[in-house]
Amino acid sequence: MNTAQLLALDRILLVLVAALWLGAGVSTVMARRDRRTRLIALGLNLAALAATGLRVGLAVTLSRSGWWFAADKLILALPLVGVPALVAAVTALPRLLRPSPPPATAVPTLTAGYGALGGVVAALTISHPVPPVLSGVLVALVAVGATITWQLLGTVSRTGDAETTTGTVARGRWSTTAGIAVLCAALVWAGLSAWSSRIPATLDLGAHHQDGAQSTVRPAATTRAVTDLRGPATGAKVRRFTLTAKPATVTLASGRRVEAWTFDGTVPGPTIRVRQGELVEVRLRNAMPGIGVTLHWHGYDVPVGEDGVAGVTQDAVKPGGEFVYRFLAEDPGSYWYHSHDLSDPAVRMGLYGMLVVDPAATGEGTSPPGLPDRADPLGSPSGAAGGPLGSGSSPDAVAKVSDHTVSTHVLGGVQTVAVDDEGPVDGLARLGVTPGTPVRLRVTATDNVRRTLGLSGTPYRIAAVDGRDLSRPGEIGDRRVQLAAGGRYDLTFTMPATPVLLSVDGRSDLGLLVTPGSGTAPAPAAGPLLDIATYDSDGPAKPGGSGRPDRFDRFDREVTWILDRGLAMLDGIPTLAHTVNGEVWPRITTPVLREGELVKITVANRSGDVHPIHPHGHHVRVLSRNGVPATGELWMDTFDVGPGEVWEVALRADNPGIWLSHCHDLGHATLGMTFHFAYEGVTTPYDAGHASGNNPE
Repeated sequence: MNTAQLLALDRILLVLVAALWLGAGVSTVMARRDRRTRLIALGLNLAALAATGLRVGLAVTLSRSGWWFAADKLILALPLVGVPALVAAVTALPRLLRPSPPPATAVPTLTAGYGALGGVVAALTISHPVPPVLSGVLVALVAVGATITWQLLGTVSRTGDAETTTGTVARGRWSTTAGIAVLCAALVWAGLSAWSSRIPATLDLGAHHQDGAQSTVRPAATTRAVTDLRGPATGAKVRRFTLTAKPATVTLASGRRVEAWTFDGTVPGPTIRVRQGELVEVRLRNAMPGIGVTLHWHGYDVPVGEDGVAGVTQDAVKPGGEFVYRFLAEDPGSYWYHSHDLSDPAVRMGLYGMLVVDPAATGEGTSPPGLPDRADPLGSPSGAAGGPLGSGSSPDAVAKVSDHTVSTHVLGGVQTVAVDDEGPVDGLARLGVTPGTPVRLRVTATDNVRRTLGLSGTPYRIAAVDGRDLSRPGEIGDRRVQLAAGGRYDLTFTMPATPVLLSVDGRSDLGLLVTPGSGTAPAPAAGPLLDIATYDSDGPAKPGGSGRPDRFDRFDREVTWILDRGLAMLDGIPTLAHTVNGEVWPRITTPVLREGELVKITVANRSGDVHPIHPHGHHVRVLSRNGVPATGELWMDTFDVGPGEVWEVALRADNPGIWLSHCHDLGHATLGMTFHFAYEGVTTPYDAGHASGNNPE
C-alpha cells in the first residue's frame, strides 16, 4: 500500500477504534446482567484492542514515509487511547471472564473510548507540528472524563445503588466542577483563538513571521520596496498590448451562452505572443463593475513589482482605473496570465489568457511571427530537408511547425477547450494540419483541478514542462499524463496521415481533434499514467547539470511545508480549512531568504486532496518525488502534490521580492492554503485586509 492508501485506512480505523471502545465500555457496564451481555462486552474489548494494535502498526509504518505523517498519532492520539487500553487489557478482561463483573470494570474501557474520541478530534484539528496547547486541552478533557466516570461507576460498585453518602456526593460535585472548569478553559481558549485569527482591517505582508514570531525581516544592509523592483521602462524593441477587463456573454461552440468576466470580451483573453528579447508592455484597464483586477504572469518570473498580486505587489485596479506592466521577455516558453484579486472567482469566471514567448530570431528568413524558431525534437517532417529539427535546422524547415495554444477550462459549469484565440468549445475542437508537419500543442490547465491528458493516433513527446524545455524527452505511446492545475505541457509530434486526438480526462467528446482533412478519430488514450518526475531520459539529476552553477547536494537552508486539512479558525470563523504546517493564511510562518541562497523545500501532503503548489517568481528544480530521484533537468513552477506524497525541490533565491506561494486549486487557497516567502530588506507599501480593497486570494 502507498502512503495515501495508508492514510485513508488510518482514517477508517480512527473512527472504528472510537466506536469499538465506546461500545465495549457501555457493554462492560451492563456485563453483570447476564452471560450473553458479558460475552458481547468481552468480544468488543478484544476487537477494540486488536483495532488499536492495528492502528499502532499503521502509524509506525506511516512514520517510515515521513515523521510528519505519524507524529500526531504517535505523540498524542495513540497514547490517549493506548494507555487506558493496556489498563483495560490487564484489569477489565480478566473480570469479564468471571460472572457479574462490577460496573467499575468499564472505567479503563470507557477511558480508552474517550481517548479514541480525542484522537478523532485531534485528526480534525491537529496537523504537524503538534501544538502543545491544544494537545494539553485534549489530554485534560480525557482525564476529566475518566475521573468523572470513576466517581460514578466506582460509587455504584461500592454501594450497589446510587450515591448515598455525603463523601460520595462531595466527590461527585468535585468531579463535575473540575469538568466544568476544564470545559470553560477550552471554550475560552477557542474564543481567544477565534479572536486572534481575525484578519485586520489592514494587513502589511511586509511584516514577516520568522520562526513563529512576528517581526520585520532580518537586518539587511539596504531596504527596497517592491515598487523599486520593476521591469525596465525602455528596451530595444517594445511590444505594447492593452487588455480591458469587462463582463460579457460568451457563446460556446454548442450555442450555449454563458455570462463571464473577460479580457477584451473573450474567454480566454487575447494571446500575448512575443519574441525573446522584446520588452513587453501591457496596459490593464478595468471596466468591471465593482470588482478589482490585476494581471499575474503565471510561471513567468517577472520582477516582483510586475507580479500582479493585490495587496502585495500593487493595489487592485479599481473600476475605471488602469495599471501598466513591463517586463523583458527573456525566457522562451508557454505561460499564462490571470487576475490575482479574488483570484478563485476571477479565474473561474474567465479572467485569464495565454502568454507565449518564442525564441529570439536567429537571422534572416526565420519563421513568421507566431511560429517558433526553436526545433521540435521529433525529427525531420515529411518533405523537409536537413534532418532532425535541431538548433542547426534551416529556418524554412522550422517554419513548418504548426504551433498552437490549448487551454482547458470549466466555464459556466461546462468543461471546455479553447485553441489559440478561438472561442471555447464544449466538445471536440478541431484543427487542420497537413500530414508530415511538426506540431506543438502548448496545453494549459486553467481550472482548479488537474487534468488527465492523452494523445492517441501517433507517438508524441513532452518537449517542455512549465515553459522549460526538457533535455531528452522520450517518445510516448499510449501513456497518459496528468497536468497540474496551472501547469503547462508542450506536446510535440509529427502529423500522420490519419487524425490525432488530444483527449481530456479520458473523454472521446472533449479535447482537440487534429485532422489531415479526413478520417475517423481514434479512441482516447487509455494507457498507464506517466510519472513526469522520471520522464526525462537524461538520467538522475546530477549536481551542476547542463552547465548550471547550482549544486543540488548542498543547500544554504531548508524549508518544510506540511499540507493538511482540518478545522481551523479562519478570519474568526471555525472552518474546515486547508493548512500549511498547521496554520492558515495569514499566520503561516514566512521564510525570509537571502539573495543568492539555494533553498531545499520539502512538501508533504497529509490530506486526502491534491495540492498544486505554485511559488510565484521562481521555478523550482525537482529533486525527488516520494524518495525517487527525478531524472534529467525538470524545472516546474506548479507541482502537483498528491495525497501522501512528498516532493523535494530546490529554489535558487535570485529574484528579490515578497512572493506569494499557494495552492493553485484556488478554492484551497481561499480556505487558508496561501502563504508567502520574502527576501531580506524587501518591503511593500501595499496592504491586504478588509479595509484595503485588496484580496490576494
